[in-house]
Amino acid sequence: MSKVMSFSAEPELQAKLKAYAKSQGESYSECIRTLINKYVVDDNHILVVMKVPVELKGDSAAAKTWFDARVKGILAKWSKNEEA
Repeated sequence: MSKVMSFSAEPELQAKLKAYAKSQGESYSECIRTLINKYVVDDNHILVVMKVPVELKGDSAAAKTWFDARVKGILAKWSKNEEA
């Protein structure tokens, strides 16, 4: 027996999800299920999601600089949370 779940999203996000689903050859619902199964976090992991600029692809030096800056920021945030 399946249960139905619905959620609301801004029109821009809906359009992105529909376009992504189409690019993957999935229905909108299949796409949502796939993304949830792939990215919902369990108790032993913390999910970190980043939007990475496309122009970094193929430029490993620039990508390393960009990622290093984000890692430093994430670590700083975590250490602040540990102190609280």
